Amino acid sequence: MEVSWQAMAAVTFMVSACLYVIYNLLYVFIQRVEGAHLVVPAAFIIHGVMVSVLYSGAFILCFGMVEHWRGLARYFCALAILLTLFGVSLLIPQIRSNEGLIWLAALFAVSFPFLTAVSILSEKRHTKTGIRSVLLWELK
Repeated sequence: MEVSWQAMAAVTFMVSACLYVIYNLLYVFIQRVEGAHLVVPAAFIIHGVMVSVLYSGAFILCFGMVEHWRGLARYFCALAILLTLFGVSLLIPQIRSNEGLIWLAALFAVSFPFLTAVSILSEKRHTKTGIRSVLLWELK
């Protein structure tokens, strides 16, 4: 495998956590909430790590190991896995709360554009060179 799934999961999780905190900062600033504590609940952290690891594994599987499918089929397979992960996440009671839905939106806001951009770059590289790769620094 050319991309470390751990690095991809770590980046996805950290950017999601940053988006969640930024949203809460904006909410506190706009609503002028006094004495607000900006925290990320432990359930969200555990959930975020699990979803990030599973998402990055599915991405590596769809784009790094499945070579005989066309690019659009691999993209939709990875997207279906991503949406399934989010659907299963709604079974967790903490995620069904308002804060949990904001957490899910932050995760989706990070993972969906990343999936789309890297799949487009991967296909462009494949049509240009004939080599399939998910090596991010080669996808120019």
